[in-house]
Parts: sequence; structure tokens; C-alpha cells
Amino acid sequence: TIYYYDDQLSGRKYVWEAEDDITVWFFIVLKERGGVWKLDAAQSLLE
Repeated sequence: TIYYYDDQLSGRKYVWEAEDDITVWFFIVLKERGGVWKLDAAQSLLE
């Protein structure tokens, strides 16, 4: 699992990425503006 928090001028961003050694991978990106966090992107792969 990898995650990082980025405090940018245009708002804060939180990214969470996870994968196993075989078949599953996903990430989500949350962005904050005006004190509200919203889902900005998400993707997953199941082989």
C-alpha cells in the first residue's frame, strides 16, 4: 500500500494506491477545496 498527502496551492490532495502480488490493483484520489474533500479519480484492475 502506498499513500501520500500533497498540500498544493490549489488545494490538498490525498492519494491511496494498493496492490497485491498477483491480480488486484486500485487507487483513489481525494481532493480538498474550501474544506470539502471529494473523490477526484479512482481506478481498479482485477485480472
